Amino acid sequence: MSYDNSSVFITFLWHMHQPMYKDPRNEEYILPWVRLHAIKDYFDMAALIETVPQMRAVINIVPSLFVQLEDYSKGSARDPYLIYGSKPVSELTVEEKLFLLNNFFTINKKRKIDPSPRYSELWQKQSQAEGQPEKALSSFTLQDYLDLQVLFNLAWCGPTLKKDDEVAALIDKDRNFTQEEKSLLLAKQQKLIGKIIPLYRHLQEQGQIEVSVSPFYHPLLPLICDNYLAKKAQQGLKLPEHRFSYPHDAEEQMRLAVEYYGKLFGTEPRGMWPPEGAVSNKVLELAINNGIRWVATDETILRKTLVETTAAGREKKRPFAEEKLYAPYKFKNQVGEVSIFFRNQALSNLISFVYSSWDEEEAANDFYHQLMVLKTSLKKREGQFIISIIMDGENAWEYFPKGGERFLLSLYQKIVDRREFVPTTCSEFLNFETKDSQLYLTHIAPGSWIDGGFSTWIGEPAKNEAWDYLSKAKRTLEGWISTLTPEEKQQKSETIEKALNAIYIAEGSDWFWWLKRGEQPESEKVFSVLFKLHLAEMYRALGLEIPFYLRVANQIIK
Repeated sequence: MSYDNSSVFITFLWHMHQPMYKDPRNEEYILPWVRLHAIKDYFDMAALIETVPQMRAVINIVPSLFVQLEDYSKGSARDPYLIYGSKPVSELTVEEKLFLLNNFFTINKKRKIDPSPRYSELWQKQSQAEGQPEKALSSFTLQDYLDLQVLFNLAWCGPTLKKDDEVAALIDKDRNFTQEEKSLLLAKQQKLIGKIIPLYRHLQEQGQIEVSVSPFYHPLLPLICDNYLAKKAQQGLKLPEHRFSYPHDAEEQMRLAVEYYGKLFGTEPRGMWPPEGAVSNKVLELAINNGIRWVATDETILRKTLVETTAAGREKKRPFAEEKLYAPYKFKNQVGEVSIFFRNQALSNLISFVYSSWDEEEAANDFYHQLMVLKTSLKKREGQFIISIIMDGENAWEYFPKGGERFLLSLYQKIVDRREFVPTTCSEFLNFETKDSQLYLTHIAPGSWIDGGFSTWIGEPAKNEAWDYLSKAKRTLEGWISTLTPEEKQQKSETIEKALNAIYIAEGSDWFWWLKRGEQPESEKVFSVLFKLHLAEMYRALGLEIPFYLRVANQIIK
């Protein structure tokens, strides 16, 4: 597609991530979301881009997610949903049948259950138990359980699997499945998972996508560098008792991500979506140190950054020139510079939270109309502009009719056919960007994509408590290492590495997102359990007694 200095560019960044679900005590996966999103989203989001050859986009990966995908593709990963979902129904225990009744209906009813007469029938039978699955045990036959196993896995299939002739035949059949048909379906799902990394590598080599990366275990980088920074972003926020300030951990998570990326793609990443779009001056400096050419964050961060400070030290707000949002800025230090793309919040949120209730073609038309309105406004001003649409690449689609396939294909086709915008990747745009269009920042306001602050991950009692647990574990590890001689450190290097890795996993943003005090659904409590399990692994690796507050029951999911 041709372009010139008057062109308006557009980039889509789809962020793919899940935390580490593996139970360090037994190597089994506690939750199934890596596997289920793999067959619904991770392959198909790239395949849909490939379907429209002139389309370009960025797919951001988190290494800890792709480590888990590799496990599933090899058949070495097992989770309760896979174990009980693949087991012959004649061998299911009462507890395992209850697991199916409790968990295999936890899916979007309108989009996934209602289209199947048999799934709807089973849902009705289960719902008649009035929230007591034990009552359904007597009414569910062995064939009911077998059909439920198959229908749940069929419901999670994305467009590619649903177009497979044998999978399509199972969807049409809808009931009275056999164990052999179930095994066939699960085998096809595993095979598709094995194709994800090769597809990403192929599309990047062809120049149709750019694969960017997040730090290894998805840590909230500014708070890993200094969690007391949260108060600078939001005055009045209650902070944890102990300060956590380990910029080396943040840099190491970046370094590990760059190293892992090289193993997958044979090259170094150019771009990075900092977890939760969270940035600070220190985070940008670490990105530069690790060879990252560009990062992306939310528009709220730019708005906060461009607040004028008076001589008296007070902030003075001035009208925000909207066109400033649509050109990447450069942050520079003594080592080098990194470009920053700012997410259009309104457009991104339309896809994430609004269009799922619309007809997909109408949604695509409306989104394109919104783009044209924005382009008309931008062309009244001078400059080189890029519109950045950045959002989660997996969670929105189960709420769309047919998984969002029609919406995305229609939108992509409009963009390439009508030639009003130039679809691009972030690195491709930087190659074209002219020097006179470059803008520079000497600092950036610390914050995330959520209201430009950090209160989603810190400030509440349960979240602050978790930060204190993390601080105590880190100090314990440092104290243990300090007692060793250089020779002992060398001898115990594997132990130290295992303990550090447990800390890095526990630094992931997801645990702090879900932590709350009071009543929580079981699905949310599991994240608290996983956080404690990973942190306890640090003590276990060192042969130390696990603190009482990190001990959890063996039975996690029911």
